[in-house]
Amino acid sequence: MAASSGKEGKRKGKKGAKSLKGRVTETSGCKEESVESMRSEGSEPASTSVSEMHEKDLSEVTEMSGRLALTESTEQMEVDVTQVATGGSSERRQPVGPGFDSHFHVDRGFTKAPARSLDRVLSAKVDPLVPIDFKGGCVVFCDPANFPSRAQVQDISRRPGFKVAVGIHPKHAGNVGESHICHLKQMVDHPCVAALGEVGLDFPAKIPIPQQVKLLEECLNVAPRNKPVVLHIRPRGQLAEQVDEDYEFAFKVARSILAPGQAIQLHCFSGGVKVVKGWLGGYPNTYFSFGGLVGKFNEYQMAGLREVPGDRLLLETDSPYLMPKGADRSFPGVGENSPFYLGAVAQLVGEVRGVGPDVVLETTHHNARTFFRMLLG
Repeated sequence: MAASSGKEGKRKGKKGAKSLKGRVTETSGCKEESVESMRSEGSEPASTSVSEMHEKDLSEVTEMSGRLALTESTEQMEVDVTQVATGGSSERRQPVGPGFDSHFHVDRGFTKAPARSLDRVLSAKVDPLVPIDFKGGCVVFCDPANFPSRAQVQDISRRPGFKVAVGIHPKHAGNVGESHICHLKQMVDHPCVAALGEVGLDFPAKIPIPQQVKLLEECLNVAPRNKPVVLHIRPRGQLAEQVDEDYEFAFKVARSILAPGQAIQLHCFSGGVKVVKGWLGGYPNTYFSFGGLVGKFNEYQMAGLREVPGDRLLLETDSPYLMPKGADRSFPGVGENSPFYLGAVAQLVGEVRGVGPDVVLETTHHNARTFFRMLLG
């Protein structure tokens, strides 16, 4: 276990690099390849209701105040986005640190919101309590009906700092056929798609677990060895015994298909110490990603967060879901989440690990650069 102290903020690139067999060299774009079964280039992703896709108590969408400015830089993993907190004024606040949102959606949104797109997400009016220097993130598509077109994938991946992941959410189990899996394979084989995911198991969902396991196995069987896998594992609750059992069950499914060297992101991780040790023991290239749910963690889950080595820690918002309460200065409640509220997540994580949000942001930004460049050979 790595100590969660100020030392965590120091870059650990050399240490992390020793465990990798290679790296993907990033460029300002990606090789263009046609994928016949991708949707037409002009298509737009449809909105999906929160009640269908997330069983969360989310309030009505409220537009926040503020504005963003996006400027491209020269490096693929660098985006200069300066948070400007206005609230009707020209007040500018210094960013706490660099932020990389390792998991957020543009294929889902609230029923009362306009159709989502990356441009809409980046231009949303927000007034974050903890401002960040937003460096980019991984845009996740996990609903087959809303898979991106080739043009959308290329547009996102060519933006400095942004990655694309494509998968099939476990809640679609039972409604997915061979054609969907073939489409998924074509998507994840595309050079502009950085990862497979999210895929996994959602234990509280009404879909029978055997159906979810079947879908997960089909998805993992098309996972490229040289790209990370993003796993959605939602336990039945917060009790230690239940969480341990559910993560262990998912681990056995993954282990039956994925090689030990596979790079894995455990999205919205909520396990304890035993789970952290178990996954790192079986998959040394496992990264643990934390979002706004940290604010509701019990002591068992907080111990798990503290157990995660500093060089295996990632941040995410899972937006438009899981907005931390009070993340926006002008709107104290909970509404549509945004990657620009990543600073609030960093603050929650830092409080548990005993470090400042600046340390968490710096550490996780560096880790994200490593994770999305992993090449397993």
